[in-house]
Amino acid sequence: RVLEAVGTGRLNLSGPGLRQAGDRPPLGLFIDNILAAEESEFSEKEALLDHVEAIVGSPFWERVMKAGQRFFEIPFAIRTDRSGLETGQAVAGPDIPVLLRGTIDLVFREEAAGGREGGWVIADYKTDRVPVSAAALESTDWTLGVEQARAVSPEFAAVVDRYVPQVRLYGRFWERITGEPVLEAGLYFTSIDRWVRLPGS
Repeated sequence: RVLEAVGTGRLNLSGPGLRQAGDRPPLGLFIDNILAAEESEFSEKEALLDHVEAIVGSPFWERVMKAGQRFFEIPFAIRTDRSGLETGQAVAGPDIPVLLRGTIDLVFREEAAGGREGGWVIADYKTDRVPVSAAALESTDWTLGVEQARAVSPEFAAVVDRYVPQVRLYGRFWERITGEPVLEAGLYFTSIDRWVRLPGS
């Protein structure tokens, strides 16, 4: 919800500091309201402040804010069948209809530039505290392919493999919903500031 408020301009984080008051409610007050509404512990505030500041200062967020269209936390429901879920497991029995519901964290549309086609980008935030050493990440760019991410560590490989089918589904269904191509889909791991781009995107 904080990132949605920042991305849509409802929460202005420009100026002398992310935690200082400006024309709009400061980040700290906004987070206070969210924690109160969700009946969460206020001891989580500082960690959440650090987390948001790291994201909005990242190359990933810079890319998001350059996009002409940005949509956050988009709920969807679409009718498919079990074979269309692409779980990687064999489907036994009749292929009965399935109503798939979900929420896409972020979709943004990039314009064509530098010989690259324009289109939609599907992003799924992952807040998992991946046990990856700083040394293992030093030699990597902030954008990784899935195979590059798997090579970082076995733990990171397991996390990536768990989420890839979910994001692939989001991309496929976004194309069905909009009738427009998805340029790229991936996972943004907020704790290590890495964008893992799915194959074929």
